[in-house]
Amino acid sequence: MKQQQYSSHPFTLWLWREELGDDETDRRTAMEQQQHSSHLFTVRLWREELGGGETEWRGKVQHVTSGEVRYFRDWPTLIAFLEQVLSCSDPHANTN
Repeated sequence: MKQQQYSSHPFTLWLWREELGDDETDRRTAMEQQQHSSHLFTVRLWREELGGGETEWRGKVQHVTSGEVRYFRDWPTLIAFLEQVLSCSDPHANTN
């Protein structure tokens, strides 16, 4: 497994690339086909100029399968969206 790190304050992104043999690739493909509870999100982050030399981090998250999008200015808003999408697809989620 090869690993790379990209840093830009205040974020660090780690990327891993697995090198699989043919047997491992076949096994991994079969496992992925059985995993019906996985989700794919894209997250975009940027600095927004507020004026007076001040900036603020902003973001956009998209659930790739449904296309649903949320914009956010803080981590709790991002986490709330992720929890909402995940709980809607979890048949064992508490629906009080």
